Amino acid sequence: MTEERDRRVLEEEFLFPPLHATGLVAPIMVMLREHGQIWETMDALEDAPDADPAALRRLTVQRLHHDLKEEKII
Repeated sequence: MTEERDRRVLEEEFLFPPLHATGLVAPIMVMLREHGQIWETMDALEDAPDADPAALRRLTVQRLHHDLKEEKII
């Protein structure tokens, strides 16, 4: 999950701010909110001693929906 976290950090720190500055405020706010949800799910998975199948499915669905939306915006 380290690569997934690294990707989200790069987007949040380097990609989103310039896009926000150009006026893409609402879409960037949605992306950040969804990143927060993804972060929470990843944290829950890392804190659990055994992988929770429901949490793994939730992360997969979150990433799929988010990444498809993000690709249209960015």
